[in-house]
Amino acid sequence: MRLGEGDLRALLACAGELAAIDEPDALPGQVALFVRNLIPSDFVAYNEMDLHTPRSRVVTDPGELAEHPLNAAWERLMSQHPVIAHAQRTGDLSAHSISDFLGRRGRARLELFAEVFRPLGVADQLGTFVQVGEQAAIGVAASRSGRDFDDRERAVLEALRPHLVLAYRRAEARAQVRSLVERLTTFDELDRGLIELGRDGRVAHATSGAARLLPRYFATPREAIEPGRVERGDGVLVIQRLSEGWLLLEERRDPFARARLTPREREVLVRATRGETDREIAAALGVSPRTVAKHLERSYAKLDVRGRREAARLLRQVAPRGDPAPGSEHLR
Repeated sequence: MRLGEGDLRALLACAGELAAIDEPDALPGQVALFVRNLIPSDFVAYNEMDLHTPRSRVVTDPGELAEHPLNAAWERLMSQHPVIAHAQRTGDLSAHSISDFLGRRGRARLELFAEVFRPLGVADQLGTFVQVGEQAAIGVAASRSGRDFDDRERAVLEALRPHLVLAYRRAEARAQVRSLVERLTTFDELDRGLIELGRDGRVAHATSGAARLLPRYFATPREAIEPGRVERGDGVLVIQRLSEGWLLLEERRDPFARARLTPREREVLVRATRGETDREIAAALGVSPRTVAKHLERSYAKLDVRGRREAARLLRQVAPRGDPAPGSEHLR
């Protein structure tokens, strides 16, 4: 069903306000309020669910219904809810009302109506679900007495669904960034920093830690920065995207550059830390096991480590998971 200009303007205004929410804790109450304003309802419930545990968070507008005595009966009988049963049976999470599946007489025969909805004065309920992460989903339901929900109201709630996903993920990402900014600002870490990018991909703002790191790895402060790794001397700058417009910089020192290992020593060491025995390394390189042992002995001394395990730990410090280890270029 096509929505009218008034509905579209209201949805656009709602989407803009949702996009401006910074705090995850503020989102449920705002969503419930917005839905109640968009769709005439006696009350609206926002239910944030963990898909792998029974944990959930319920917020309502008006707020007092979140702690209603009938909630225990609701949890016991919710499997009778036609919209929930339809979603579980078909995987269809789009907006539906109870009246889509049952007439007034059919609803009256349900224990759910007798024990929960009738005492609350609910005649019909319009609900939808959205999955917002691997473990999280949101359910939003509008309830009212009187007339059933119609096609226009169903279309309004359906149009709101993608904005709920974006608002949830944006609020979560902003909270994570703020937490990291506070931590970085508080501790002023020498080997870490956070930068905010402008629309041109260049640095718009940098924490003090990032301001110290940038000149070491980039020729000019206006140079565009992207996620990845940048190597300079014995340092490796690992750049990770935290959220849209925010990058985390983390410097990791390369002990192998400092130790001045020869190419053959690096090659032998990398193979050893990957689990190859001295005999296997010797066979692969065409040397004797004794020569391999000598290479390892000299490498351990230069790195100030006591064996393969400590050397492997050093490798992991400068080679994040999935990246090639320093020295592995000699294996190609």
